[in-house]
Amino acid sequence: MINTKITQEVNNDICRQSMRQRNPPHLRPTHDRNVNDRINSLMIAYHLLCEAVGQACDFYSDLLLASIFRSFLYITSSLYFLFLYISMKDVIPIISEIVWTLSTICFLCMVVSSSSDVTQAAYETNTVICKMTTTKNVNPGLRKQLNSFLLQLTKKHFEFSAAGFFHVNRQMLTSMAATVATNLVILIQFQIHPNQGD
Repeated sequence: MINTKITQEVNNDICRQSMRQRNPPHLRPTHDRNVNDRINSLMIAYHLLCEAVGQACDFYSDLLLASIFRSFLYITSSLYFLFLYISMKDVIPIISEIVWTLSTICFLCMVVSSSSDVTQAAYETNTVICKMTTTKNVNPGLRKQLNSFLLQLTKKHFEFSAAGFFHVNRQMLTSMAATVATNLVILIQFQIHPNQGD
């Protein structure tokens, strides 16, 4: 929302600049100050939102780690028992395991997706501001303000983490799926060849 508002303010200012060039007697410098003030208040709001996201990340990082680890263990064990029930051809436990596994996967995808969306929205601001600083007809004062904001953004890093062990993003899901598959193969091999260790 802040990205959209900043873009609107800059576009409105560009329109005002072109109007002033056509009608020089109607120059009003207070417009420049108003635009700069509005952009500045949007930047402050953005920084406040970033701080709130950072605090939420710190507050929920242990909870994220616990829920992701629990989901990982549950999915691995559930798929293992699903394999056992399929080999025993027991229908009711098969359906039960499929339902619980799918619900856990959906929960995990929802947590990861919402975390990734917040991170992606925060990083999109860099692109939006960068495009606006290179746009023609932006007044020098506003361009300087946008460049200053862009410099501040390059120092910020937004990503949810699970107690600092790993970042919660969509790439984590593929790594987790590979780990679950590897563990599952190992468990199934122990089930198929139980006496090889003797």
